[in-house]
Amino acid sequence: MSVKTIFLLMMIAVGVLNVGCAAPSEWEEISLDNKAEKSSSIAPPETPVVGPTITFGPSGMGSLPGATASTPSGNVRPPGWNGTWGMREFIRHVTRYYWATNISDGELDSMEAAGGTCRSIASGIMRSGRNPYRYPATQDESFNAARTYLTVSYRALYQREPDSAGFNQWFNYGKNVAENAEDGNAGITAVENGMLNSAEFRSVCLKSGLTF
Repeated sequence: MSVKTIFLLMMIAVGVLNVGCAAPSEWEEISLDNKAEKSSSIAPPETPVVGPTITFGPSGMGSLPGATASTPSGNVRPPGWNGTWGMREFIRHVTRYYWATNISDGELDSMEAAGGTCRSIASGIMRSGRNPYRYPATQDESFNAARTYLTVSYRALYQREPDSAGFNQWFNYGKNVAENAEDGNAGITAVENGMLNSAEFRSVCLKSGLTF
């Protein structure tokens, strides 16, 4: 075999090795890009979703997975309630569900004085470290904790029990985002953002005279 032939064979071998090394990296980038594009293309459910008549109070809250003996019970309508919430009662209602407790009047005074929009206040409460439902929901691969958190969110934000059609739409939306992003937190955050910006939550806020 001539020196020229050997040299050509060596060059071909080096080229094959280089291609073999580069391909996985290139395909990995393509795969990740497609995954991100696929995840970002998932849209939240259209809202509002027609649901049952609005009900108040943590009906059935005690039977939820993860609920504790301190989970609030009873009705949260303020005295003289006329179908709308003021900011103070809105804060009381949302914290009672997301924090599973009754906040003190002093803390309620501080939160009311701090002000904010309906969305910003609800977002701060739901994403607070005092929310016992959120972190388990981001970590549970079986999505059982996510179901609990979604139920709590219906009661806190929409002020009603979830309807099966709307619940399934929100749940599947969050599940698809989480699976495509391979991140449970991404699914929970997507549902939170979707519900906070939904037409139904906007209606709840505006009906009560609160800035959305």
